[in-house]
Amino acid sequence: MRWLWRLVSHNFILKAVSLVLALFIWAYVNSERSQVTEIPVNIALVTPPDTILMSKEIHTVSIRVKGPSDLIQKLPRPIEVIHRCDLEANNVQVKAQELNLPDGVKLLSSIPAFECITDRRVTVSLPVEVKIVDSPPDGYEISDISFTPQTVSIAGPASDLEDTQKVMTTEISVAGRISPFETVVMLSPPVNSEYIKIENKPVKVKIAITPVKGTKQFVVPVRIMEEEGFPFLVKSISKRKVSITISGGLPQLEKLSSEDIIVLLDVSFLNSRGDHTEIATRVILPHGFSLVGDPPRIDVRLVKKLDSQVPNGD
Repeated sequence: MRWLWRLVSHNFILKAVSLVLALFIWAYVNSERSQVTEIPVNIALVTPPDTILMSKEIHTVSIRVKGPSDLIQKLPRPIEVIHRCDLEANNVQVKAQELNLPDGVKLLSSIPAFECITDRRVTVSLPVEVKIVDSPPDGYEISDISFTPQTVSIAGPASDLEDTQKVMTTEISVAGRISPFETVVMLSPPVNSEYIKIENKPVKVKIAITPVKGTKQFVVPVRIMEEEGFPFLVKSISKRKVSITISGGLPQLEKLSSEDIIVLLDVSFLNSRGDHTEIATRVILPHGFSLVGDPPRIDVRLVKKLDSQVPNGD
């Protein structure tokens, strides 16, 4: 073993320096060895303020690079690039400098061009319109629609909104409805575009549904009304029955009959016997109906109650 020790210890310092130098040279040569590899790159396209990117935002590509192994190993995977689009350009080309490759690493492959479609971002205030579908039953109609809010703000690409005049609500069905009702609906974007942003406001809607108005004629007997102690007797009247026209909802008019209507001839205010012409009657109707035109007028002949037994020629 002594010979081995003498072999190692002889010129030990020189041998040690040689070994360290050899290791350094090996490491240097190894680090300088060129390597070719593929690196993924994520490219995010951004637009100037007040513009909208209407094409794909993130693109992922693979690039080939060459350089020393130690530098290649330190490269991030993927490389992240943010590229600002020009408003007037429809295609963009990412430059090699945007990859921020370290000195000594060379880009071998080209980076493809990407579509970059932009438009001006605008915000407009548009009127709201309620969308009604179906119809009420026969004999009924929508007489009024009120809602709030009546306008709404909407943002999006100028090309999508320049011809837009209104914003519709989601559908409201009035099928089977015969009376007023209230409901809450949402707004529908006026353009089928993912870039349209609309205020998320519910719309409160009140819809009045009433019977369709119509008229109908009735023949009604005249009832005479007089106060107690009235000194005269109604000897004759020009009309025992009168024809009148009543206005109301068609479904209700169909159910109305002459027995539901009262035509009163009040003679209590008359203070003399004889003929009285054009005495106005009073028409009493059920709720929801109205008389078309003026109440009928009737001629009346009064006699004293003692005179009632006297022949007509008196």
